Amino acid sequence: MRNPTVRKLLTDRKLRSLSTAKPIGEQYTIWDTLNPHFGVRVSAGGKVAFVAVKRPAGSKVPIRVTLGHFPSMSLEQARKAASAALAELIAGKVPRQERERRHAEQREADANTFAAVVERYKLHVAKARTARQIGLLLDRELVSRWGDRSIATIRRREIIAAIEEIKAGKGPGAARQVLIYAKRVFRFAIGRDLLDASPADHVLALELIGKKVPRQRVLNESEIKALWLATAWDTSDDVEAHQRGRWPVAPFVRLLLLLGVRRGELGAARESQIDLDKGTWLIPSESSKTAEPHLVPLPKIAVDIFRSLPRFIGGDLCFTNDGKRQLGSWTWLKKEIDAKAGLSGWTLHDLRRTARSGWSALGIAPHVCEMMLGHAQPGIIPTYDTHRYEHERRAALAAWARRIAEIVTPSPPKRDNVVDMPLRA
Repeated sequence: MRNPTVRKLLTDRKLRSLSTAKPIGEQYTIWDTLNPHFGVRVSAGGKVAFVAVKRPAGSKVPIRVTLGHFPSMSLEQARKAASAALAELIAGKVPRQERERRHAEQREADANTFAAVVERYKLHVAKARTARQIGLLLDRELVSRWGDRSIATIRRREIIAAIEEIKAGKGPGAARQVLIYAKRVFRFAIGRDLLDASPADHVLALELIGKKVPRQRVLNESEIKALWLATAWDTSDDVEAHQRGRWPVAPFVRLLLLLGVRRGELGAARESQIDLDKGTWLIPSESSKTAEPHLVPLPKIAVDIFRSLPRFIGGDLCFTNDGKRQLGSWTWLKKEIDAKAGLSGWTLHDLRRTARSGWSALGIAPHVCEMMLGHAQPGIIPTYDTHRYEHERRAALAAWARRIAEIVTPSPPKRDNVVDMPLRA
């Protein structure tokens, strides 16, 4: 039987012979003559492992550290690993405990990366009406910059630089939105004891971005006509879905202009919310900005558009490509419409303002207009006036649909004071 503990000069040749030798059925150790605290431990099954043994400073009990296995670890690598492990033992550190400590620190660091904190924040706001848009904004504008970094390493000057860059490239509105949610993410981290202070504190939107100026962009009649013609959508019964028009942007844009609803409300619309026979669409509270259900009376052309939309197996979302998930960014689709219509300087939300302005131009009562937008009534009005004005809102939306039709296809001018003279023979 072989001596369970021997000393020999460890070489690559010796290690190869040990790894290919027939197992002897018992465990033994060969110590290196160059380094008495370094050796190989051969298992009963013939597996060769590099080990280092030393008493840590202040301890009477020697500690064996497994460094790796041959041949996945070379002899040269094992000697270097042994020197590092022995140095830690001499310093009073136990390598296994050190590894566990480092692993724990790494796990904590991974959990505290900006990307990880943002993911936790997304879960925190998951039930919010705009949760999806918030997540997309954070990923696009901030996680792309700082995702792999510990949130504690992000400095105020970096936030300032990011906001200035966004303002220069995408405008003050986009910069203001990013700053709002950056502040919220950092406050969220403070509340979870991941940060002591927010680097976004004292980054003031007024100083960095400027005073918020409400948008006043309203499409004029020529722009409405150009947009409508650029979003052609055939609602005829005998037309195949792929022949109707540019999906999904054509019917989406037309419905936004016709109904004056929010982009997020229309994007979340489901077939189950729409009664085509009654001509109504009930926006549920979870999709409404006011957190209250909002009934939208549908003019005939809107009913026709909803009826003509393609259907997808697996869900009942109206605007989707699989029935289950809402459509993502509309940026590239809007650019396509801009190019086709020759428009610029407008947003999808401007269609809501265009509709509201158009309603006023038609003489519709302001309180009816506000209810059509789904706005909450101010003050004590809703306490005493619980009438929903559905008839008035239906008539108003029908009038607005007729006005759009007049803009797109104007009637021939009337000929006043003109008398047709008979032709002479």
